[in-house]
Amino acid sequence: MKRGLLILMIGFILTLASCSQEEEPLVHFECEDTIEVQLSDYSGLDGCQWIFVSSQVDFAMEPLNLTEFIDAPADGLTLEIAYIERPDMASICQVGRIIEIICVD
Repeated sequence: MKRGLLILMIGFILTLASCSQEEEPLVHFECEDTIEVQLSDYSGLDGCQWIFVSSQVDFAMEPLNLTEFIDAPADGLTLEIAYIERPDMASICQVGRIIEIICVD
């Protein structure tokens, strides 16, 4: 019985010792090819929240990760963003194209 407990404790200690947290590398993107957008509150439409509108493109944009870049979005806020389109995603809002923000300038 004592031998089994000893083996169990050694196994537990070895398991804990082998665990190490790896730090994820920080990825920094250069803000290239940005466009100026204005944030609009579309929460009055079912399934909608914040939409980007820009005179530089002929479509509205639904950002997936807005809160990663802006803590307190406000209607009418103007930003310079770089983004990628996400045609693999669908939205309930269906006001514009779904985008993922890469950086905000």
